[in-house]
Amino acid sequence: MKKLLFLSFAALCFTAATVHAQDSSSAAGSKGWQHPPRGGGFRGGNDEKLIKELNLTADQKTQFKAIDDAQKSKFDSLRNAGGSREDQRATFMAIIKESNDKKRAILTPDQQTKFDAYQKEREERMKAMRQHGGDNGGGNQ
Repeated sequence: MKKLLFLSFAALCFTAATVHAQDSSSAAGSKGWQHPPRGGGFRGGNDEKLIKELNLTADQKTQFKAIDDAQKSKFDSLRNAGGSREDQRATFMAIIKESNDKKRAILTPDQQTKFDAYQKEREERMKAMRQHGGDNGGGNQ
């Protein structure tokens, strides 16, 4: 009787562990790689400094938000579409460039100068991070 009880308990533990493992892997998603959520863009995070420096009008803030919302929507669609990471990265970069071009177009000449300086500084930071191992997951490994 004890042997039967022990085997039943062992089977129950094995089943629970298997179900938990399946839940964990399906929670990660089966849509290919997923980029972790992060701050940034007009919605907060790193660009708050830029928003303050540019001293945007209420209309410009509304337009920036609309551009960022459209960019986020495109990013989400691209992530859900699957495909190779390299292809997706190229498309992500094109979407970012398009968004930045739209943002730059609504700025005054003085704001454009500040925006360009900020973008250049950001690119240099990103380049430095990639060179020092900050790019964990892409590239040729």
